[in-house]
Amino acid sequence: MKKIMFFFMSFIFCYLYAESNNFILRLYYPYGKDIRYTEEFNFYDDGLVKQIIHYDLGDEVDYYNWENVRKNLKILRKFYIDRKEDNINIIKEENGTKKVISSFKRIEKNSWNFYYRSDANDYFTVVIDAPTIKISPNYVSIGGEISHLVDNKLIKIAQSNKNGIEEYTLEYDGKKEYKLKTNDPYGEDCSTIIFISDYIEFEKEAAVLNFYIQNFPPHVFFTSPTIPKDKSTNSSTANKKSSPENFGYDYYTLGKQKHLCLKSENLALLYTEDDSLPKISELPVNCEIIPITNLNASSTLKEGNIEYTVDNISSLALHKPWVEGVKGNGVDEYFQFNKSDASGFYMLNGFVSFSRPDLFEKNNRVEKVSISGLSSKKTVDVVLNDTAKPQYIDLSEFKDDEIIRITIKSAYNGSKYNDTCVSGIMLVKF
Repeated sequence: MKKIMFFFMSFIFCYLYAESNNFILRLYYPYGKDIRYTEEFNFYDDGLVKQIIHYDLGDEVDYYNWENVRKNLKILRKFYIDRKEDNINIIKEENGTKKVISSFKRIEKNSWNFYYRSDANDYFTVVIDAPTIKISPNYVSIGGEISHLVDNKLIKIAQSNKNGIEEYTLEYDGKKEYKLKTNDPYGEDCSTIIFISDYIEFEKEAAVLNFYIQNFPPHVFFTSPTIPKDKSTNSSTANKKSSPENFGYDYYTLGKQKHLCLKSENLALLYTEDDSLPKISELPVNCEIIPITNLNASSTLKEGNIEYTVDNISSLALHKPWVEGVKGNGVDEYFQFNKSDASGFYMLNGFVSFSRPDLFEKNNRVEKVSISGLSSKKTVDVVLNDTAKPQYIDLSEFKDDEIIRITIKSAYNGSKYNDTCVSGIMLVKF
């Protein structure tokens, strides 16, 4: 199964087009083969693949005009996904004959047996809510294959294989076109063009089953909501102020539930309205989260019965930051903790709230910090970005068991309040 998946990750031009009849087009180049064809994927309302059509088309065309282009194309084969409540059959039609080539049978509410060969009783069980299956608006991990979206402007796909990790980087033109580039597992350059015309939403069960129906590594455009038009804006022209998205807030809706994703290169924190604590994903395989000890601060803001203590930052809960409690913007105030053999820590800057994203801009955010080891006497200055996304700060140059002091040296000014906030820290060891 794995070998087939790797085989499919090839030199591809992939286009996603969504109107009343949602479909994805993909120009397919198998590894080491000259065979090429264009695939069209049609979907049910919940995002499950409904039909796959292979056209005898090996070149890029005007996909905006696809309805007219395909009228003159030869159909090589079709795959129908015949769906009933507890059974799904994948039917192949080629040369005038139809045959069931694989199928799903539901065994429990969230579990299916996948019979991947029609001529045998071979199957494996797919558990939709299994810990190894992770799907969020920005992140997909199924069967050891990983795909994730960064900043609505970068896609990075990591695929485990005998040659190590395969990474894809993406360029975005600020409108509708994405250019994905990589070296494939066999050392050949690959590139993919992805075109997004509208918003498609995938329910989790459909997303997981799509992975096995397509026999294709999980891709954010086959499993998660695609980027809405109002989010597909070029950062160079976006209004920096008064827009949560420009401070790192990524809101998406899966099903009927709204999510907030705060994502950096190697860490994604996924929050929902019902849960103030995040789901943590995308940390490197050998990364360990270290408990925070000896945490204290130089001052704390009290507002009536509310106290914004430094203990708040150890949980990563939203709407509960540490806020310094002195007059002015908090320069020279600090918090500190035991390094505990950590390699470094991630920091959530500012006042981050799910329901009140405006509080991030209204309050001060840390701009520059001085990091000091109290026993080693070593000091390093770090400038932070003005974003709610997790930011990694390296502590490898400090002693393993010393107290690390983080001192505010400057702040990004809030639009309304002069209080400097930090929403969370997470110690990690690589």
